[in-house]
Amino acid sequence: LPLVAAAIVAFIYAIFDPVRTFFVTNKITGEFGLDSIKLIGSLRNHSITSLITNIYSGYSSASRSSRNSNEAPIWKERQEGEERLKIILNEHPDTFIMISGAKGSGKGVMIREALVNKKYKLVIDTNLLAKARNTKEQVESLARQVGYWPVLGFIGSITNAMEVLIVATTGQKADLTATPRSQLEKVLECVTAALKDLNERRISQLKTQRARQRKGERIATKLPRSEIDDKDEGDVAVMAMPAKEIPVIVLTRYMDRPTPFADIIAEWAAGLVENGLAHVIVSTRNVSALRELQRALPHKTVNLLMVNDASPETARRILESQLAEYAAARTTEADGMQDGSLLGQMVSREALDRVVDVLGGRLQDLELFAQKMLSGQSAHDALEDVVQKAITEIRKHAFDDDSEGAQMDSAWTPEQFWYLLVKLADKEGVSYDMVRMSSLFGGEDKAIQGLESAELISIAYDNDRPVLIRPGRPIYREAFSRIIRDVGFAGAMTIRMNKTFIKNETSKIESSESELATLASLASAFAVEDDGDKAAKKQGGDRGSGWVGWLGLSKGCSEKGGAKSEYFPKLPSELQRRAQFLLKIIEASQSKIDQLHAENDRIAKQIQTL
Repeated sequence: LPLVAAAIVAFIYAIFDPVRTFFVTNKITGEFGLDSIKLIGSLRNHSITSLITNIYSGYSSASRSSRNSNEAPIWKERQEGEERLKIILNEHPDTFIMISGAKGSGKGVMIREALVNKKYKLVIDTNLLAKARNTKEQVESLARQVGYWPVLGFIGSITNAMEVLIVATTGQKADLTATPRSQLEKVLECVTAALKDLNERRISQLKTQRARQRKGERIATKLPRSEIDDKDEGDVAVMAMPAKEIPVIVLTRYMDRPTPFADIIAEWAAGLVENGLAHVIVSTRNVSALRELQRALPHKTVNLLMVNDASPETARRILESQLAEYAAARTTEADGMQDGSLLGQMVSREALDRVVDVLGGRLQDLELFAQKMLSGQSAHDALEDVVQKAITEIRKHAFDDDSEGAQMDSAWTPEQFWYLLVKLADKEGVSYDMVRMSSLFGGEDKAIQGLESAELISIAYDNDRPVLIRPGRPIYREAFSRIIRDVGFAGAMTIRMNKTFIKNETSKIESSESELATLASLASAFAVEDDGDKAAKKQGGDRGSGWVGWLGLSKGCSEKGGAKSEYFPKLPSELQRRAQFLLKIIEASQSKIDQLHAENDRIAKQIQTL
């Protein structure tokens, strides 16, 4: 019975695997898509639905034209990266192409421009896998994106049942169990098979073309067939597809958030470039993804392209370009105004400088501001709306308006983010190591990485090592400053943060006191009195004053190598230094606690007056 069931499953796979390969190939090439049918393609291009979509896809005809025009200045700034990407895509696949940049910096625009003339391409959004609720949905999401059909998820249940049955009847495992990992690998293997078929098909076409060419050469030169064949022997081995026909696989938002099976995807993609089957572009805002790619392809250097925010000058040109287009659309012959005069009425030079200073060069924020102005808002009101939107996002994602238990599932605590917010409100960036080694973070990276994944902060790297923490977006600096100026909220968060500091310092004191008590219990083992000890006792009493004496650690003098130690004469000098170190920790921690309590009392009184 197990053998019959295994045969049935094998038969199903034999039938459906070619079907799946066909659909994946079609997803890559688009040969049998609806748009390839002239009639349907024409109807789509001229349908009322398409017209309505075009109307509502932009904000107005002016905003659409301004969006096209603003790409020129921003693209000039990234011209070198764009040219490099096109050059790499025109070469034989050899290694990964990683495009890194913050959200809204224009990575997608760069990739779309580079793929305009590419015939075969496949885009996989790995973030959809991260959003899936379970492994079954993750596999199904990947299958939909690559065109893998039919999925037949029930086959996994059948093979699992067969595995149990075979073990029960034979006592041996048959390795038929279908795990989520194996199912994901099967989908990716189908993509690999489709790319191989595509490559072999094109090579076969090149062979046919070359054979016709050789036949023409024989007729023209009247040389024997063997000489022509010897001359061209091995040509097929070095044949390569035209640059536009080399398939391109794009992994978007790779590891922007914790991505399941990121290692499997990286290893699969590494196999594609190693075998020359396709270029692989990895788009990410997480620079640490570079390490995952390097592990998958250790003997090759990843081609890394960084997409940064626009410079202030370029950001200003983008806004001027967008607003000038709108001004031109509003200008009429009747009013007789020039574009420049109407643009001057819309926003002054000083106001534009203020906007660029607050928004920086983040493309998505510049576009949002321009959209609000195009809808009729003044520059001041549009900027205020954008800033308030950023403040709302920060409160929701970092504090959730300070609601109880809001951060239970977060990688960070509200106090940790508040510590960073205060540091970044008036600085371009703060040291990564300084933050990581602070008592709030305790030398751990998890909270910092969680904040980066939530896009509340960004991390600058030097030689693949994090060195600087910055606000997640340039506008966040202004948002951080506004949040701090909210006296009530800022005061409450500062008190919470200080209480966390007090808790940490109290823990240090308790730990030091415990160790001092252990040292006190050892004192009797080394209690050998001499005349000097007796004299010290008569002068200072049997015990030192205060809680040090209560512990049984007398205050006195002890010599070692001519140097005198102030405390613990009954302990060897090696342990006396440890005891003194612990006392200094207690003193320093208590001093910090006193300062923090005083600050909390001052803030509490200030809040009561609001």
